[in-house]
Amino acid sequence: MEKVHLKQTRKTLSSLQEDFQASDVIIRKDQNISKRIVNEDQSNSRKKPFQCLICNKTCESKRALNKHFRSHFKDGLCKCKFCDKDIMLNNYMPHVRIHTGEKPFKCDQCGKSFTQSGTLQNHLKLHSTAKPFTCQVCEKPFNRSGTLQIHLKCHSEEKPFTCQVCEKSFKFKHTLKYHISTHSNDKKHPCDTCGKLFASSALVKNHMRSHMLVRSYKCKLCDKTFKQNTRFKTHMLVHFGKKPYSCEICDKAFAARNSMKCHMKTHSGERPHSCKVCGKSFAWPSFLQRHEIGHTDLKPHTCEICSKSFRLLVHLQMHLARHTGEKNYSCQFCEKRFSTPSGLTAHVRTHTDERPHSCPYCDYKAALPSRIKVHIRTHTGERPYVCKTCGKSFAQSSALKNHIKFIHSLKKAN
Repeated sequence: MEKVHLKQTRKTLSSLQEDFQASDVIIRKDQNISKRIVNEDQSNSRKKPFQCLICNKTCESKRALNKHFRSHFKDGLCKCKFCDKDIMLNNYMPHVRIHTGEKPFKCDQCGKSFTQSGTLQNHLKLHSTAKPFTCQVCEKPFNRSGTLQIHLKCHSEEKPFTCQVCEKSFKFKHTLKYHISTHSNDKKHPCDTCGKLFASSALVKNHMRSHMLVRSYKCKLCDKTFKQNTRFKTHMLVHFGKKPYSCEICDKAFAARNSMKCHMKTHSGERPHSCKVCGKSFAWPSFLQRHEIGHTDLKPHTCEICSKSFRLLVHLQMHLARHTGEKNYSCQFCEKRFSTPSGLTAHVRTHTDERPHSCPYCDYKAALPSRIKVHIRTHTGERPYVCKTCGKSFAQSSALKNHIKFIHSLKKAN
């Protein structure tokens, strides 16, 4: 009897061990999914059940929860409970986190958080000083071979991905996919913060950055902060006077690729974005938005020191530099310092004698676009600055300010 009982005991233990191993395989295979499925508060105690995040059903074990969770995926797909999009099993939780904003995987070195562990692992390589992969064209080093391959496309003129709607071509497939969504009128993806609708989740993700309060990237030279690393790097080029992007037509150089693309439209004359108030057209929608603010009395950006208000944030930032006396932009020729990048640009052209802005009516050339605008008004007779008190108009804003100061202000004083 004892031998039979011992055999049964061994058989039971063997069966339990097999079950445990099988359970361990499932849990290991779906480790990322399991950790996300289980409610964190409930997983700390065996007495509390494990809850499914799709239907809120509770199970007595992780193994049972894994089995139940898979039952939601018919033909390998399950509808997202936020947007009804069909999602694959392995992509379900990363997709859900787009809606919830949850980023549970945090970098211990810089504090940046991610929705997936794989993205965190790739990010950690950025902190590594070892960069064994070097571009043979510009000698820029990279820590991953895949990143180098992507970078090499920047040197190539090949654009294999073409939009079937407008025939515009792109170097990268993801850029084409992003571009195609701009043609779509089907906007089903809402912003959870402001409710604005977008054609794709990628556009929503890009838009969400406008709501971010945290600016993780700070310039040590001028204390200016940025939400995106790419804009921070472009800003740093301004301090050191580096302009790696050149126009193929006139050889004018720029610190940012987008600035160069914007400049290229001045040669083509393309201005598809028009103002509904005055009809003036612009090459970029952001320029139109900036222009439209000029038709209103809205000045949302206020100086905390003197309470002066500005229409644009960049104008407030330039104004603040006058209060602080900081001059963080230095000339590479004479080391003279300036408080704004535009001031530095104007000064550098006194050394180079560069006058890139030409008058279409005469041979006059100017170093700055603002000066050529004022000059052109001597030909056209345009006087856009109008006094609200007497209706007199002026070609320059400074002339209008002097008029108000010395004519109307003195009359009120008397």
